[in-house]
Amino acid sequence: MIGSGVTTVEVAKRIAYEMNNITVITHAFGVATVLSFNPTIKVIMAPGIYHGEEGATHGSQTCQFLSDYTADWAILGASSLAPTGPADALTDAADVYKQMIRQSANNMVVADHSKFDRMATARYARWNEIDHLVTDRQPSGPLKKALMADKVNIIEAAV
Repeated sequence: MIGSGVTTVEVAKRIAYEMNNITVITHAFGVATVLSFNPTIKVIMAPGIYHGEEGATHGSQTCQFLSDYTADWAILGASSLAPTGPADALTDAADVYKQMIRQSANNMVVADHSKFDRMATARYARWNEIDHLVTDRQPSGPLKKALMADKVNIIEAAV
């Protein structure tokens, strides 16, 4: 499962280039579009109320749809990464992310350092629910302390 956002679209581009014969469930049209360039990737789109600025579906229909599936991975973006957990500016997106986390064996947040130590409207997880954080630089201070306490694997990606 892959959530919406600029960073998740970038991850989807990499997946489309490097992986084959997988199924991806998403609510984000940008993610679906870039994955479609690889004909071996099956994309399942979640229905729901379309949020034009986000380019994704949200709402109870989206969450109910996701509850019928399980996934090896949930790859999620974030508007902020606070010591209390990742959050999104849109409460409807956070609801979708919570459902994706419930349905997935492994949970990964992908976000650049500009999201560190910021607050956003809707926290969608606590750090103990997240297995991996992929980012462009190591966090510090209270955020790093929280990540280490909850044993989140921090992966510094090359830009």
